[in-house]
This record gives sequence, C-alpha cells and structure tokens, in this order.
Amino acid sequence: MSGTVGAYGARLGAVLEVPLPPTLKVPVLPGAPLVVSRLTRGRTENSRTGPVAREDAFLVSLQLRTRAPYELWAEGRHLRVTTARRGTFTLIDLNQPTVADLRDPFDVLLFYLPRAVLDATLEDAGGRRVDGLRITTGAVIDDAVVRSLGMSLLPALDEPAKSDRLFCEHVLTAFQLHLANTYGELSLRPPPAAGRLSSSQERRAKGLLLTRLDGDVSLGELAAECGLSRSHFARAFKKTAGKSPHRWLLEQRLARARELLRHSPEPISVISKQLGFADQSHFTRTFSRVYGTTPAVFRRHR
Repeated sequence: MSGTVGAYGARLGAVLEVPLPPTLKVPVLPGAPLVVSRLTRGRTENSRTGPVAREDAFLVSLQLRTRAPYELWAEGRHLRVTTARRGTFTLIDLNQPTVADLRDPFDVLLFYLPRAVLDATLEDAGGRRVDGLRITTGAVIDDAVVRSLGMSLLPALDEPAKSDRLFCEHVLTAFQLHLANTYGELSLRPPPAAGRLSSSQERRAKGLLLTRLDGDVSLGELAAECGLSRSHFARAFKKTAGKSPHRWLLEQRLARARELLRHSPEPISVISKQLGFADQSHFTRTFSRVYGTTPAVFRRHR
C-alpha cells in the first residue's frame, strides 16, 4: 500500500498534466499515510483528463482560487460542477471511474484519503467504520473547518522536507474526524475519562519531544513510548501538560529560540532551520505572535 500511496501525488499530477506537484505524505498511522498535493495549471485546450484509477478511496479537492464550472463524468453520469469559490471543496469517491473536462485554470489542494486510512483513524479515536460520506460527487461544499485546516498546510507544502510532522499529523487527523463526523454515519463511543500520564510517561514523552525540536516526530511514536494508543496518549498528555503535544513542543522551540538569539552568533535563518520552522518568515511570524516582537529586534535589545 505504501508504494501506491507514496506515488499518488505524481500519478494524479500525470493524469491532470501537472508535472511533479508539491506533495506532502503524512503517516497518520503506521503503514497508512494520507497524501496531500497542490496542483496548479493554466488554461489548456487539451482539457479531457484520463480516468482516475479506481480505488477504495476518497479525493477531496479544496479550491485555492475561484474555479469556473466544468464537466465531470462519474458514477456513470454526466455532471456539471458549478462555479467553486476559493475555499470551497468537492469530493470524488474513487470507487467510481471518473473523468473531468478541465479547460480553465485551476489551483487546488487535493487530499487523497484511502478508506483504510480513514477507518484506522476512526478506530483509534473510538469510532466505527463509516459506510460512506454523504456528499454528492461534484457538489460544491462551503465548510469553514475544511477550509481552515487545508489552508494551514500550505506552508508545509512549500517545503515538504522541512514540514513539522507532528503539526501536519494533528491537522490531518482533525480533517478526517471532521469529515466523518459531519458527512459520514459515524458513532463515536464516549472516550474513557482522561487520566493523566504517570511521571515516567510524562518524562519519556517530553524527553522524546525535546530531542525532536524540529518537529520530526509522530503522535504514534510518542504514544508507543508511553505504551498507550494515540488517542489515549493525546488526551492524557493534554490533561497532564494543559496543552496538546504540538503546542507544548512549539513553546519549547520558541524558548530555545530565545536562548539562541541571546547567546548564539548564528544568523536568524540558521536558527529557524535548526528548530524546524518552514523558513525564516514563518519563524518570525510565530515568534512575533507569541512575544510581541520580531527575533531581530529581540536579539538587538538583548
């Protein structure tokens, strides 16, 4: 499965004639990654796509620019997709062969979501398998949560190799649960009362996070370190630390940044890279939001 999923961004880009689209592959669960690709193309006369391979998966398309109406053939029917404003999304069930006529320009964020990934995520969260998602193929949906979660991944797609793995995993887990809760027939069992991590579990989890200040750590690794499921660990960590693992790690990174700005001669661009920020501007925005001043001004005053 991993080979098929890993190459999916390139395969979809070939179908839509977009070479090597920026692609983010996030292992939401072991052996079950979710793939996000950004595909951008100008107007073309060769507009009819080849059929998208039939798979037990969903394809969610989030518009990054307003898109003109287009023709779609899916589920044995001819559909006309209406104008899709920036921030709206459409869904295709890949169990049905699909062909589109995409003559006009587009800029979309595509989430390739295999059913196995969705089922595993729901099971870990205490839910059950969904029979499907109650969204008509080609229907244009305006959903503020999908829009916000999708847009938050754009910096990671600019430089996938430098993306914050824990943050991306957090966003994509929330993305799946929102789709299932809002559009699927999902029954989440009430989670067990959240207990706290033991002292040794807290020490091991925080120790692992501190060795991965660049964010290259998964929720699964942290949970395994404590002998817990992902969902149980996430609840227990928040109960213990008062914040999510991602938020706690971000605070440690910023505290380390303050130390380096005070005592290290390294350029700010190097410090931001060491601490796993996408780039210096991302580091500056985050630092300024938390401390009310830019890294450069902070360093100058210290």
